[in-house]
Amino acid sequence: MNINKFRKNLIIKLILLTVISAGIIIFLVIQIATPSFTEAINSHSSELPEDFMSGVRVGGVSGGGSVLLVHIFKIIMALSSKSRLQRQFICENDERKRHIEYKFSKFTLECMMLLLSVGVMISTFFNIIVFWTLYITLATLGLIMIGSNIYFNKKY
Repeated sequence: MNINKFRKNLIIKLILLTVISAGIIIFLVIQIATPSFTEAINSHSSELPEDFMSGVRVGGVSGGGSVLLVHIFKIIMALSSKSRLQRQFICENDERKRHIEYKFSKFTLECMMLLLSVGVMISTFFNIIVFWTLYITLATLGLIMIGSNIYFNKKY
C-alpha cells in the first residue's frame, strides 16, 4: 500500500468514525432526556435493574465514544502534516508489530475459549441461565473462529 492510498483510507475512516460519534451523541441525548433516566438520578430509588441498565448503557456508550474521539484526534493529527502521516504509515505497516499482534490475539482467543469452557462446566452446578449464556457465547466465539480461519486460509 502506498502513502496516498493510506491517506485516502484514513479520510474514509475519519468520516465513518465521525458519523458513528454523531450517532453516539444522539443516543446519549435521547437516553439522558428520557424521564426514567432523570427520575432514577433524582429519586435514588431501590429499583436497581432499570437504573443499573440505564447507567450501563450510558456508561458503555460514553466510554466507546471517548475511544472513538481519541481515534478521530489521532487521525486528524496524522492528516495534518506529511511527516506525521509518514510516521503513522510506517507504524501501521510494521511487520514485526503485526506479528506480535497476531501472537497475542491468538493467545487471547485460546485463553478465552478455555475460560469460557471452564465457565460452562462450572455454571452447570449453579444456574441454567448463566449456563446457556456462557454456552451460546462459547459457541458463537467458536463459529467466528472457524469462519475467520476458513476465510483467511482461502484469502492468503
